[in-house]
Amino acid sequence: MSAVGYRPHPSPSHRRAGLCEVTSGGRAPLRWMWAARAQWALRISEGLDPERLGLARGTLAQPDLRTSEGLESELP
Repeated sequence: MSAVGYRPHPSPSHRRAGLCEVTSGGRAPLRWMWAARAQWALRISEGLDPERLGLARGTLAQPDLRTSEGLESELP
């Protein structure tokens, strides 16, 4: 798998979702993806009200915060 830019590893905290290590062959494509994502984010957020954008980011972060606080144990 290292030929495609990453090497899989088991995750100590999750049975099914493994971890991936970026190899030297994967660093350049990863940097390209980060740069492309940054340009995309700038394009789609152009002209948006920064205050409303901040409120939306806070709202979207709530499920992550709740999950990281251990509330996932309350799910059926």
